Amino acid sequence: MLYSEIIAVCSEIQTKHINTLCWQRGLISPVLFSLYVNDMPPPSHHVDFALYADDTAIIATSRKPTLLVSYLESYLNEFQRWLSEWKIAINVSKSTAIIFARA
Repeated sequence: MLYSEIIAVCSEIQTKHINTLCWQRGLISPVLFSLYVNDMPPPSHHVDFALYADDTAIIATSRKPTLLVSYLESYLNEFQRWLSEWKIAINVSKSTAIIFARA
């Protein structure tokens, strides 16, 4: 049975407007960033995410590729609403999707 996994890596989350900027060199910047992303949409069925500094990895797993895409699209729609609400832009040129499959 085919096992697939997609990892969507959203690298270097950046803000659109200066009034929502989280300063990167400030003493409390890590705390502010943690508060800022604390209300990200929770992972759903077969979807998880990992945060490291300003990088986010969204991970979806399924044995069926069609379900895998469905799980990922569903979460990404919620994630997009959250990004819009907080006026956050993803640096698309530094983002990628990776599919791992085991035959």
